[in-house]
Amino acid sequence: MVNTRFHISVLKCPESGAFVGTSPDIPGLTLEANSHEQLLDAVAEVVPQLLVHNLKLSEDRLGDCTVEVIFEDRLAERRPGAAFDSRRPRILVEHLAAGP
Repeated sequence: MVNTRFHISVLKCPESGAFVGTSPDIPGLTLEANSHEQLLDAVAEVVPQLLVHNLKLSEDRLGDCTVEVIFEDRLAERRPGAAFDSRRPRILVEHLAAGP
């Protein structure tokens, strides 16, 4: 099976301080959380449901999916992916430094 990769971009709202995650790859995805960890928990909970319901992926294929979460915030730390569970997409977290 081919590995399917999805991208989630996370920005920090300057007004509220909340982290907001969106994805052009996953229809219907908009997440908001008060911390990096809360946002990643939301990704792990919501993304599998959206992949099944909105993209019509079978639950059997979720283990072949990779979700790349990019915090576009200078202070974000690179963290290893969540523990692999073949019934869920793998979640990779990468840091993308903003500006110089």
